[in-house]
Amino acid sequence: MHNSWLTVEPHPTIDLSKDAIDAYRRDGFLVIHGFSTPEELARMRTIYDDLFEKRAGREVGDEFDLAGADADDDRPVLPQILSPSKYAPELLRTLAVANARVIAK
Repeated sequence: MHNSWLTVEPHPTIDLSKDAIDAYRRDGFLVIHGFSTPEELARMRTIYDDLFEKRAGREVGDEFDLAGADADDDRPVLPQILSPSKYAPELLRTLAVANARVIAK
């Protein structure tokens, strides 16, 4: 289990304006500054690196190799972990997730 670096979910910092939503609908994309922080991204990268190193979820089919032979003894070429928050629930307590929830509404 990973160290829980956030004990509560942070408050979102993103509030999409009508103009931003209109721009997304018109252009098909939206640049969002401040979605996360460099420190949070560094912590998330450490968590994901650990999950991939341990091949978390492999025993139940949640970890597999998208581009390689997907053999247990081979180093994955393009690893994938389904629902990584099952193996590192702290990933759900991030500014990125809080902001994603606001944007998804």
